Amino acid sequence: MEILTPEKTFYAGEAEAVTVSAVYGDPRDQVDVGDKEYEEALFRDDVAIEAESAELTVLAHHHPMVAALTPGEIRIKTGGEWKSAYIGEGFLEVGYDNVVQIFSHLCEWPDAIDAVLAAMEEEKERERLRNTESLSEHRRSEIELQRMLAMLRRKRDNLNN
Repeated sequence: MEILTPEKTFYAGEAEAVTVSAVYGDPRDQVDVGDKEYEEALFRDDVAIEAESAELTVLAHHHPMVAALTPGEIRIKTGGEWKSAYIGEGFLEVGYDNVVQIFSHLCEWPDAIDAVLAAMEEEKERERLRNTESLSEHRRSEIELQRMLAMLRRKRDNLNN
């Protein structure tokens, strides 16, 4: 299994399982429009289409697939032990060769997250959220705020254990 970010190879090695939060379902099920209207809605600022997410666990010999990831916790089982980290948006691919590759803009172990910096980023995102004008800017700010809150929760949980 490999977890790749733009800055580094976060993880490369054997894994018995990996659990992530992934998008599921068709967002068109949430809006009452046809295919053409849906495609047009994707590029408009006044329409917000959100996808549902659920926990996805990939074990050895999983069938080939691709899944979009949502920000949150990633758990990797290796040597019978589970390790947790924070992962941002991205996608997971299980290839025909049974190799799992995960591509994300960010992935960090809890001890690498600077809680003070994360708190500052959280406040900055809250301020930007208060000052956004379009729905797309508002949604981007909400996603960034969720990412920061997940990082702070993982950091806090790691310090309490």
